Amino acid sequence: MSAEGAATCVHVSDAQVLALAMDKFSRACPGMHTNHGRKTQRSSALQGPRNPATRPRPRRVRGEAEHASSPSPTPQWLALAMRLTRWASAIFFLALVSMAHAQRLSQPSDENRQIIQKMLEAPEADIDLSRAKLVIDRMMDPSVDVDATLERLDEMARGIRKTLPTGASKRLILDALRFHIYQPNEWNERRPFQYDLEDPLGRAIKNKLLSNYLRSRKGNCVSMPLLFIFLGHRLGLDVSLAAAPNHLFVQWRDSDGKLYNLETTSGAGFTREAWLRQQSPMTDIALKSEIYLRPMPKKEAIVAMAETLMAFYEKQDQPYRHAAMAQFLLKYSPNDICALLNLFAAKQEIRKREFIRKYPGPSDIPMSERPRLLMLDDQLKSIYDRAYGLGWRPLEISAKNGYGANAKFQN
Repeated sequence: MSAEGAATCVHVSDAQVLALAMDKFSRACPGMHTNHGRKTQRSSALQGPRNPATRPRPRRVRGEAEHASSPSPTPQWLALAMRLTRWASAIFFLALVSMAHAQRLSQPSDENRQIIQKMLEAPEADIDLSRAKLVIDRMMDPSVDVDATLERLDEMARGIRKTLPTGASKRLILDALRFHIYQPNEWNERRPFQYDLEDPLGRAIKNKLLSNYLRSRKGNCVSMPLLFIFLGHRLGLDVSLAAAPNHLFVQWRDSDGKLYNLETTSGAGFTREAWLRQQSPMTDIALKSEIYLRPMPKKEAIVAMAETLMAFYEKQDQPYRHAAMAQFLLKYSPNDICALLNLFAAKQEIRKREFIRKYPGPSDIPMSERPRLLMLDDQLKSIYDRAYGLGWRPLEISAKNGYGANAKFQN
């Protein structure tokens, strides 16, 4: 998975962004110096008298006409006015540049985002995760038949229920579900669902789609836990999606309220937390902040399922759409590490596209565009710091992003 995302991804107004960028820029650029917080020297291009608003104004008799009391413009005042006009125009231009970039990121028309927002704003009890998954899958593959696939899931659940005795315990239902999915039997036509050894990480987008998993019977840590949960819900089991670094699995709560980890990529066997931490190292901070190893509410599960859509945008080379989707999802699940990493990856790609691939070095960047680069660097640092503060740690760190910025990736 690509690198970092923007945790809370602070949304700063255009004016604030411009102010921060100009402050940093004034300290970074030659000719702009500060002394105890006050500007003491300006570049020759921006040099001029202090703001005329602080100078004594000519007294005017109440009711007297403006042209009768105002002195005629002198060459000094005309020069001052021209310098102030250039300065104001420069600020206005920089503001427009910042606003244009912000609008490009925050306002792309995306019908998919509107559909997901409608799902996320529904009451938790009314959310059908299987329908949500199929609707998201259809955004990437229009051939997905949502209603037909839902009916197939209902039929699969009915087939399992027929094998259960009246009043079957939750544990017996769980064992029946595991048997029907992972063992060759009449229910699965002697074709059990298995881990896809050819694409175990689901790097091919189609291999994360539920309809493809149902057809091929080969899945990964996205499709396999989700099918188990969809059928489990239909059978009355208390099963939830849970996360570990680069991994999704199932947590089941028994009749006594005890929580168990189920590894669906390996027959949904019971899995100890110590083993999960051994396979996917995670910090104590990560467990304390609850970004891993806890049952997700349905809305957070939808955010987790939408990771496939973000990966789709990334493969389609749509970084602005990718970033906008990640930032949108973080509003509903602010600590979702996957969304944070996606936001970081998208912003990093935007930075490369707008600067690294465009200009050989920092000195080649036009003055009008440098605040934008400073803003992107600040955002990337904020995103990375947010993820790191939640306990996430990168598996690989590289410093080959250009202009001396650190590029951090989690695979």
